[in-house]
Amino acid sequence: MKRLLEYPLPQGNPGEEINALAASDPRQAGLVAIRLFCTPTNGIDFTVKEDKFLLNSDMKRYSVRDFEIQTYRWHGSGKKVLLAHGWDDNAARWRPVISLLKSEGFDVMAVDGPAHGRSSSEITNGILFAESLGVVSKDYLPDIAIGHSFGGLSSCYCFAKEDSHQIEKLILLAAPSRLSTSFEHFYQSQNLNQAARDAVASIFTEVFGFEISYFTTAYFVKQIPAKGLIIQDEQDPIVPLEESRIVNQSWPGSELLITQNLGHSLQAPSIFRKILSFCKD
Repeated sequence: MKRLLEYPLPQGNPGEEINALAASDPRQAGLVAIRLFCTPTNGIDFTVKEDKFLLNSDMKRYSVRDFEIQTYRWHGSGKKVLLAHGWDDNAARWRPVISLLKSEGFDVMAVDGPAHGRSSSEITNGILFAESLGVVSKDYLPDIAIGHSFGGLSSCYCFAKEDSHQIEKLILLAAPSRLSTSFEHFYQSQNLNQAARDAVASIFTEVFGFEISYFTTAYFVKQIPAKGLIIQDEQDPIVPLEESRIVNQSWPGSELLITQNLGHSLQAPSIFRKILSFCKD
């Protein structure tokens, strides 16, 4: 994946540049597009209040490949909970959840994903985030994992692996089922033509060793012997409700909670209480 960094991010209008490049050099167009896809545009900075909250924790860094992952831990005598944020976000998004879990005695650890928050790396993707969660979890040994959006998809890939630490419960918040859905969102946002899309699909398989269609939460949850809760808002503008329905149908015994008018972030007291209740149950 290091070679992706050899390709500079497009300047000006990225979609137009990639479309033009696809006509003359499809392979390079695919590499540039995936480099762009793997590069967050936000999630680095913290507000003063967020920073103060995170700094009041037991901070530890983990080495993963050629980058480092920042974690924040609030010690407790109860079950251990690992939190994974979504794209263009960081560990600070979990402040209300952390405060609630702490008040009930849970031991909580939040992670800044690769290229987010205080973690290093210029790029990230589900594979790198899952690998990071794997390194952290083998040391932290969580009982419960909670992932929002991209962090949920990455958590599923992490804990579905045969050599992964086994968790008791997994909560997914607005997590896409199919990586292809994320790519479709990317294609539309950049207005990529069919030639560029074909180039991306081809190069993705070359770089990662499998097709985009393989990376699905619905498949991964079948490999995770954990009690599951899926929370999804019907008006989510980023991840369609159908994605969570697919995961729910593929995950025996899982619970699907459908909310109204909470959007993609699902930042609401009712959600925080549901998370706490599921963790305590």
